[in-house]
Amino acid sequence: MTPAEIIAEFIQADSLPREALLAARRCEEEIKPLLVQIIERCIELQFDATEEDESALIFALFLLAEFKATEQFPCFGSVGK
Repeated sequence: MTPAEIIAEFIQADSLPREALLAARRCEEEIKPLLVQIIERCIELQFDATEEDESALIFALFLLAEFKATEQFPCFGSVGK
């Protein structure tokens, strides 16, 4: 599963996408920038985020925390601006 396919699974998820989560763990370095993009998009959209955006956001936050990534911290500074 490619990083783009993984993100697509997160967007379409109506239950826990186990295979996509496992695949994301196998391509941690390649998927991190895409996960940060999801966070940035949701921050930009704020209250206009779709259910699909919110679904992907949950998995992005979960994985970045699991990866102990710090890439997402700069975009949190723009929340509420």
